[in-house]
Parts: sequence; C-alpha cells; structure tokens
Amino acid sequence: MRNTKKVIAATAAASNIASAMSRYNKGLD
Repeated sequence: MRNTKKVIAATAAASNIASAMSRYNKGLD
C-alpha cells in the first residue's frame, strides 16, 4: 500500500484539472 499517497495525489491533481477545465469552459460560454 506504499503507492496510496501517489494515487491520492494523482486523483487530487486530476480533479483539480477537471474543475479548472470546467471553470474555463463555463467562462467560454
């Protein structure tokens, strides 16, 4: 289970990117 922190970090990064993209897309509308 040593990779748990890496998985959590990757998931957090992915969600941050997704939220940033959704905010950007809303700005384009």
